[in-house]
Amino acid sequence: MRMKINKTENPLDWENVNPNFIYNRFDLFCKKGEFEAVKIESNGNEKVLEYRITNDQAELGLWLVPITEEELRRVLLYITQNHPNVNKIVYKNGVIPYGKSREHNHFRIVFPETVEEMLNRISSKSRAKQRKKLKAAEEGYGKMEFLEYDRSNLPMDIVEAFFQFKYEIRKRKYNMTAAEYLDRYHVSHCYVIRFGDTIGAIRFSCEQCPVVYGENFTYNPALADYSLGRAVFIYHLVRMVEKKHTELFFAGGDYEYKKHYGSIEETLYDCEINVSELDFTDLIAQDSLWGRCKLFLKTHLGLHAPSVTSE
Repeated sequence: MRMKINKTENPLDWENVNPNFIYNRFDLFCKKGEFEAVKIESNGNEKVLEYRITNDQAELGLWLVPITEEELRRVLLYITQNHPNVNKIVYKNGVIPYGKSREHNHFRIVFPETVEEMLNRISSKSRAKQRKKLKAAEEGYGKMEFLEYDRSNLPMDIVEAFFQFKYEIRKRKYNMTAAEYLDRYHVSHCYVIRFGDTIGAIRFSCEQCPVVYGENFTYNPALADYSLGRAVFIYHLVRMVEKKHTELFFAGGDYEYKKHYGSIEETLYDCEINVSELDFTDLIAQDSLWGRCKLFLKTHLGLHAPSVTSE
């Protein structure tokens, strides 16, 4: 069966993007007309991919998408045929390299069914140590609260505190407003540990899809001795299990906390493809009747068909 790729504007198809994850779902943060979706049909299976065009560049949603090189080449051909102004195609965190690629690591956590199973991924010694630290923080700063906000009711002063803590710890300047940050990084939820009037730690996440993205987190450097960054991270994991999300993606790096809680480390690729360097002669030939005949003769009968010339 030939592989078919067709544009789809059906929102029910968009929900079948796999993995269903914010950075693969351009429809969730782009306006209508700013993105496109295609359905790939091959051997009775269907796959839906989304992409967006910005000026002369196409960006594919391929974050951990299980795709073959043949399927990818078909998508690239589709884009070049339907968007002749595109001269560069990019994707991040893909499972296969193509064009100019950068290899890097990536972590994800597959959530268990119960909170108990999630907590069992943490040693009893570590849990006891964390409880002791949280109790000490309460004694010094007031009663502890775990707070949860969604984007609609998140106080902007919490985002401002996030900026402040990031600057004090890492000298990171965001140079944007709180609202601009939330919009740019598609933050849907925020988790906070507070002691009285003192914010201890902040966790941002993107929970628009079954697969969650751990967008960012930080802690109050004045309370650094209490491991509150780890505490808010664990709180977030527990809430994701309670909310029945399936996985957490939280990018790469070498931070120690990313290597625990049942995390899986994988190798992925950020890729940049120069359209002028692409050669789809074989795919185009397969799409012609004579091209398919030659392919059948060669593949199934071991014969080479004579070439056809025109007057």
